[in-house]
Amino acid sequence: MKKLFVLIVIVGVIVVGVYFLVKRFSKNDESQIKEVFTSLSGSLSYSGGLSNFEKLKRSENIVNRFVPEVYIEIEGIGPVPISFRGREEIRNTLMFAFNQVRELRVNFDDTKVQLGPDKLNATVITTASASANNGEDYGVQEVECRLIKTNKAWLIERVATRDILRR
Repeated sequence: MKKLFVLIVIVGVIVVGVYFLVKRFSKNDESQIKEVFTSLSGSLSYSGGLSNFEKLKRSENIVNRFVPEVYIEIEGIGPVPISFRGREEIRNTLMFAFNQVRELRVNFDDTKVQLGPDKLNATVITTASASANNGEDYGVQEVECRLIKTNKAWLIERVATRDILRR
């Protein structure tokens, strides 16, 4: 009887340990969504010249974070809003930018995630900032993004700027 009790306690400890390990190392939806923005920041930020291969690799890493029919609208950078529709337009713009800008820093801070009731879509509000070519500041804007979950990956479906926080 004593051996059975010890065996049950050992099995219980193992089950609880495995549960906490799985919970600790598996990412929940919110952390997966925040990882999308961390990845975008890393792929968009660089210093010094990029090789053509690195430009292609970075642009593919970026466009693969979006649904094929993504729509992006950015206001406040120039006199008229800038919009992009679809991955190809984003890819072309990225390649142009990589060829024109020697250095770029993009950050997404204060990222807040609101999951939809079905846990298959989410709204993200984040503060985006960018600077280029030795600190030329492009400003700070609040950005609202809509994401959808497909095949266990979160992809950005729509991006729109909300407020200009600093120019």
